[in-house]
Amino acid sequence: MGPCRSERPGIVIGFFTLALCEIHAQHLPTKYARKYPKHPLAAVRLARLAVSTKHRRQGYGEMLLMEAIHRTVLISEQGGGIGLFVDAKDSSARSFYEH
Repeated sequence: MGPCRSERPGIVIGFFTLALCEIHAQHLPTKYARKYPKHPLAAVRLARLAVSTKHRRQGYGEMLLMEAIHRTVLISEQGGGIGLFVDAKDSSARSFYEH
């Protein structure tokens, strides 16, 4: 086991989930839509990302998002895909992802 792992799991301070999805080019910004064919394109969607309220504003969300991006790159390299897509649930989440 690595240096941060133990036999007994600790508390969960955050998580994310990824899902494979399809996106249609017409839903992309115009400058990108022109580059892709009309048929559905493979992509990855960030289905959930959450950090415990007790552990927010400590950089965990950013670390989880960076790991989600890293895994999206691996998925795209192995199986194709044009990127990671997110549907922010509110303006606070939108600000987080835009940052």
